[in-house]
Amino acid sequence: MRQVQALYSLAEIIERAGISLNEVYQELADILPKSWQYPEITSARIVIGESEFQTKNFIETEWRQSATVKVNGSKAGRIDIDYVEQKSNQDEGRS
Repeated sequence: MRQVQALYSLAEIIERAGISLNEVYQELADILPKSWQYPEITSARIVIGESEFQTKNFIETEWRQSATVKVNGSKAGRIDIDYVEQKSNQDEGRS
């Protein structure tokens, strides 16, 4: 359900009149942690070219997931999602 809500939030951002692309990226970075299993310990960063957009709590950790952003088949940047602290394997499961 969290993932669906994040998609709805993104759609609302994109539909907003007068919003800049940089504002879209920053708001997306702020929304992404809410779609993860442990949003309270999740941080996000979007890197597009030389620009970075990140949550206020962003730190690089060993508990990272990263994806390449491609535009027309070429790498344009990446999205990093980091847990700011480790969660026990016992906590893993469906949410």
